Amino acid sequence: MTEPQPFLALLGPPLRRAILRHYNPDSCVASSAIGLAILQELGFEARPLSVKALIANQAWVARAEREGHVPRNIDERERWYAEDGCHALGLGVPDRHDTTIHPLVNGLHVALLVQNKWLWDLSIDQATRPEHGIVIREPFLGDAGVSPHFRKWLRGQAQIMWTAPGHGLIVYTVKPRDGRYLEHPNWVANSPDAAKRRALAAEAILALRQAV
Repeated sequence: MTEPQPFLALLGPPLRRAILRHYNPDSCVASSAIGLAILQELGFEARPLSVKALIANQAWVARAEREGHVPRNIDERERWYAEDGCHALGLGVPDRHDTTIHPLVNGLHVALLVQNKWLWDLSIDQATRPEHGIVIREPFLGDAGVSPHFRKWLRGQAQIMWTAPGHGLIVYTVKPRDGRYLEHPNWVANSPDAAKRRALAAEAILALRQAV
Protein backbone atom coordinates (compact mmCIF):
# COMPACT_ATOMS: atom_id res chain seq x y z
CA MET A 1 0.00 0.00 0.00
CA THR A 2 1.40 3.38 -1.02
CA GLU A 3 1.45 6.58 1.03
CA PRO A 4 -2.04 8.09 1.02
CA GLN A 5 -1.26 11.76 0.41
CA PRO A 6 0.34 11.57 -3.07
CA PHE A 7 -1.97 8.70 -4.01
CA LEU A 8 -5.10 10.66 -3.12
CA ALA A 9 -3.78 13.79 -4.81
CA LEU A 10 -3.27 11.84 -8.04
CA LEU A 11 -6.48 9.83 -7.85
CA GLY A 12 -8.81 12.68 -6.92
CA PRO A 13 -9.05 14.75 -10.13
CA PRO A 14 -9.63 11.90 -12.64
CA LEU A 15 -12.00 10.16 -10.24
CA ARG A 16 -14.01 13.33 -9.81
CA ARG A 17 -14.21 13.81 -13.58
CA ALA A 18 -15.51 10.27 -13.93
CA ILE A 19 -18.11 10.84 -11.21
CA LEU A 20 -19.30 14.06 -12.85
CA ARG A 21 -20.09 12.18 -16.03
CA HIS A 22 -22.88 10.47 -14.07
CA TYR A 23 -23.71 12.74 -11.13
CA ASN A 24 -24.33 16.42 -10.44
CA PRO A 25 -21.66 18.58 -8.77
CA ASP A 26 -23.50 18.43 -5.42
CA SER A 27 -23.08 14.64 -5.34
CA CYS A 28 -21.17 14.50 -2.07
CA VAL A 29 -22.82 11.27 -0.91
CA ALA A 30 -22.26 9.33 -4.13
CA SER A 31 -18.71 10.70 -4.47
CA SER A 32 -17.83 9.69 -0.92
CA ALA A 33 -19.42 6.25 -1.36
CA ILE A 34 -17.39 5.62 -4.52
CA GLY A 35 -14.20 6.96 -2.97
CA LEU A 36 -14.70 4.83 0.13
CA ALA A 37 -15.24 1.67 -1.95
CA ILE A 38 -11.97 2.30 -3.81
CA LEU A 39 -9.97 2.99 -0.68
CA GLN A 40 -11.26 -0.05 1.17
CA GLU A 41 -10.55 -2.31 -1.80
CA LEU A 42 -6.97 -1.00 -1.89
CA GLY A 43 -6.43 -1.50 1.83
CA PHE A 44 -6.66 2.07 3.11
CA GLU A 45 -8.44 2.82 6.35
CA ALA A 46 -11.19 5.32 5.58
CA ARG A 47 -14.54 6.44 6.91
CA PRO A 48 -17.17 9.02 6.00
CA LEU A 49 -17.58 12.26 7.92
CA SER A 50 -20.56 14.55 7.86
CA VAL A 51 -19.04 18.02 7.78
CA LYS A 52 -19.70 21.71 7.43
CA ALA A 53 -17.37 23.65 5.15
CA LEU A 54 -16.98 27.42 4.96
CA ILE A 55 -15.28 28.66 1.79
CA ALA A 56 -14.25 32.32 1.59
CA ASN A 57 -12.59 34.30 -1.19
CA GLN A 58 -9.39 36.30 -0.78
CA ALA A 59 -11.25 39.60 -0.45
CA TRP A 60 -13.19 38.17 2.50
CA VAL A 61 -9.97 36.95 4.14
CA ALA A 62 -8.25 40.32 3.67
CA ARG A 63 -11.22 42.24 5.09
CA ALA A 64 -11.57 39.90 8.08
CA GLU A 65 -7.86 40.31 8.86
CA ARG A 66 -8.14 44.08 8.56
CA GLU A 67 -11.25 44.30 10.73
CA GLY A 68 -10.10 41.67 13.22
CA HIS A 69 -13.33 39.69 12.98
CA VAL A 70 -15.68 37.94 10.56
CA PRO A 71 -18.97 39.60 9.54
CA ARG A 72 -21.14 39.80 12.66
CA ASN A 73 -24.52 40.05 10.96
CA ILE A 74 -26.22 40.11 7.58
CA ASP A 75 -25.92 43.88 7.22
CA GLU A 76 -22.17 43.78 7.79
CA ARG A 77 -21.77 40.83 5.42
CA GLU A 78 -23.62 42.70 2.69
CA ARG A 79 -21.59 45.85 3.31
CA TRP A 80 -18.32 43.94 3.01
CA TYR A 81 -19.53 42.47 -0.27
CA ALA A 82 -20.61 45.86 -1.65
CA GLU A 83 -17.37 47.56 -0.63
CA ASP A 84 -14.75 44.89 -1.32
CA GLY A 85 -16.41 41.95 -3.07
CA CYS A 86 -16.09 39.79 0.04
CA HIS A 87 -17.88 36.50 -0.43
CA ALA A 88 -18.19 33.29 1.56
CA LEU A 89 -20.46 30.29 1.31
CA GLY A 90 -21.12 27.18 3.30
CA LEU A 91 -21.64 23.52 2.48
CA GLY A 92 -23.35 21.33 5.04
CA VAL A 93 -25.27 24.33 6.37
CA PRO A 94 -29.05 23.84 6.53
CA ASP A 95 -31.29 26.31 4.73
CA ARG A 96 -34.03 27.08 7.23
CA HIS A 97 -36.08 29.12 4.76
CA ASP A 98 -36.32 26.89 1.67
CA THR A 99 -39.00 24.33 2.49
CA THR A 100 -38.56 22.61 -0.89
CA ILE A 101 -35.27 21.01 0.17
CA HIS A 102 -35.75 17.47 1.43
CA PRO A 103 -34.80 17.05 5.13
CA LEU A 104 -32.50 14.17 4.19
CA VAL A 105 -30.20 16.48 2.23
CA ASN A 106 -30.79 19.94 3.70
CA GLY A 107 -27.46 20.90 5.23
CA LEU A 108 -25.81 17.58 4.36
CA HIS A 109 -22.23 17.43 3.15
CA VAL A 110 -20.03 14.33 3.32
CA ALA A 111 -16.28 13.87 2.99
CA LEU A 112 -13.84 11.07 3.85
CA LEU A 113 -11.23 10.74 6.57
CA VAL A 114 -8.37 8.56 5.30
CA GLN A 115 -5.87 6.81 7.58
CA ASN A 116 -7.37 8.83 10.46
CA LYS A 117 -5.45 11.82 9.13
CA TRP A 118 -6.30 13.04 5.63
CA LEU A 119 -9.57 14.86 4.95
CA TRP A 120 -10.60 14.12 1.36
CA ASP A 121 -13.57 16.06 -0.01
CA LEU A 122 -14.29 14.79 -3.49
CA SER A 123 -17.18 17.16 -4.21
CA ILE A 124 -15.84 20.47 -2.91
CA ASP A 125 -15.85 21.81 -6.49
CA GLN A 126 -19.59 22.40 -6.11
CA ALA A 127 -18.57 25.53 -4.15
CA THR A 128 -16.93 27.08 -7.22
CA ARG A 129 -18.11 30.65 -7.75
CA PRO A 130 -15.87 32.20 -10.43
CA GLU A 131 -17.84 35.45 -10.32
CA HIS A 132 -16.62 35.79 -6.72
CA GLY A 133 -13.05 34.65 -7.28
CA ILE A 134 -13.65 31.12 -5.93
CA VAL A 135 -12.47 28.54 -8.45
CA ILE A 136 -12.01 24.95 -7.26
CA ARG A 137 -10.78 22.54 -9.90
CA GLU A 138 -10.02 19.40 -7.91
CA PRO A 139 -10.95 17.60 -4.69
CA PHE A 140 -9.79 19.03 -1.39
CA LEU A 141 -7.07 17.10 0.43
CA GLY A 142 -5.90 18.36 3.80
CA ASP A 143 -3.86 16.93 6.67
CA ALA A 144 -6.31 17.20 9.54
CA GLY A 145 -4.25 14.91 11.75
CA VAL A 146 -1.47 17.47 12.11
CA SER A 147 -3.78 19.91 13.89
CA PRO A 148 -3.41 20.10 17.68
CA HIS A 149 -7.22 20.27 17.76
CA PHE A 150 -7.72 17.08 15.75
CA ARG A 151 -9.41 15.03 18.50
CA LYS A 152 -11.72 17.88 19.45
CA TRP A 153 -12.40 18.46 15.76
CA LEU A 154 -13.58 14.87 15.32
CA ARG A 155 -16.01 15.41 18.20
CA GLY A 156 -17.36 18.57 16.56
CA GLN A 157 -15.80 20.78 19.22
CA ALA A 158 -13.23 22.61 17.06
CA GLN A 159 -12.64 23.83 13.53
CA ILE A 160 -9.66 23.26 11.27
CA MET A 161 -8.76 25.91 8.72
CA TRP A 162 -6.66 25.69 5.58
CA THR A 163 -5.55 28.71 3.59
CA ALA A 164 -4.73 29.00 -0.10
CA PRO A 165 -2.56 32.14 -0.38
CA GLY A 166 -4.09 34.53 -2.86
CA HIS A 167 -7.23 32.45 -3.21
CA GLY A 168 -8.92 32.40 0.19
CA LEU A 169 -9.56 29.84 2.88
CA ILE A 170 -11.65 26.83 3.80
CA VAL A 171 -12.79 25.87 7.28
CA TYR A 172 -14.14 22.42 8.13
CA THR A 173 -16.23 21.40 11.13
CA VAL A 174 -17.27 17.81 11.78
CA LYS A 175 -20.91 17.03 12.57
CA PRO A 176 -20.50 13.70 14.40
CA ARG A 177 -24.22 13.18 15.05
CA ASP A 178 -25.33 13.74 11.46
CA GLY A 179 -25.67 10.26 9.99
CA ARG A 180 -28.35 11.07 7.43
CA TYR A 181 -26.09 10.01 4.56
CA LEU A 182 -26.57 6.40 5.72
CA GLU A 183 -30.17 6.61 4.48
CA HIS A 184 -29.39 8.47 1.27
CA PRO A 185 -30.17 6.69 -2.02
CA ASN A 186 -26.62 7.40 -3.21
CA TRP A 187 -25.24 5.51 -0.20
CA VAL A 188 -27.42 2.48 0.51
CA ALA A 189 -26.42 -0.79 -1.12
CA ASN A 190 -29.81 -1.64 -2.66
CA SER A 191 -30.60 1.69 -4.32
CA PRO A 192 -31.11 2.11 -8.10
CA ASP A 193 -27.69 3.72 -8.58
CA ALA A 194 -25.73 1.16 -6.53
CA ALA A 195 -24.58 -0.68 -9.66
CA LYS A 196 -23.36 2.58 -11.17
CA ARG A 197 -21.35 3.36 -8.05
CA ARG A 198 -19.81 -0.10 -8.05
CA ALA A 199 -18.94 0.21 -11.74
CA LEU A 200 -17.21 3.57 -11.25
CA ALA A 201 -15.22 2.22 -8.31
CA ALA A 202 -14.24 -0.92 -10.23
CA GLU A 203 -13.20 1.14 -13.25
CA ALA A 204 -10.94 3.31 -11.09
CA ILE A 205 -9.42 0.29 -9.31
CA LEU A 206 -8.72 -1.46 -12.62
CA ALA A 207 -7.04 1.67 -14.02
CA LEU A 208 -4.90 2.01 -10.90
CA ARG A 209 -3.79 -1.62 -11.00
CA GLN A 210 -2.94 -1.45 -14.69
CA ALA A 211 -0.85 1.66 -14.06
CA VAL A 212 1.49 -0.03 -11.55
